[in-house]
Amino acid sequence: AGSNNKLKVGSKCLGLLGAQTVAKVTPGPEGPMAVAKLPGVPLSSSLGMLGLTTGFTAWMGIFRVAQKPKKGDVVVITAAAGAVGHIAAQLALTTGAKVIGVAGGPEKCDFLTKTLKLDGAIDYKSSTYSVGEQLDALAPDGVDFMLDQVGGEMLDDVLTRVRPNGRIVI
Repeated sequence: AGSNNKLKVGSKCLGLLGAQTVAKVTPGPEGPMAVAKLPGVPLSSSLGMLGLTTGFTAWMGIFRVAQKPKKGDVVVITAAAGAVGHIAAQLALTTGAKVIGVAGGPEKCDFLTKTLKLDGAIDYKSSTYSVGEQLDALAPDGVDFMLDQVGGEMLDDVLTRVRPNGRIVI
């Protein structure tokens, strides 16, 4: 309520609220804020996979920050076994792109390829092959799209392999 409030009574909103039917909150940077209406996504998804932090971040990174991946593109997702990365990788798969996830260790890489069904996985902890060597084997013609969540040498390795018109989302 009040003249400064951007929400109307009865609006669907989210924020750092309790699990309750009605909440009395003060408007501010921590919430509440209107629920984002994502195209083609049911509003109820904001309660789960596309919630306020992980899923919403993944969706925006794949579909809104840059031109989204398309069929035939090679996509690299860093921290792909993490909270944002595993959702982003699955969203990227829906575009028909070849999706390569980066994670640390054989168990996480198996999760990416066997459970999530990614097209490939790079083990940045490998003592046998560098990230660059693994990337060259999985994407010999380069990378079209990268959702980077770690920066550093991993970002550098991909940047040297980006195709013309490639997109990097950080």
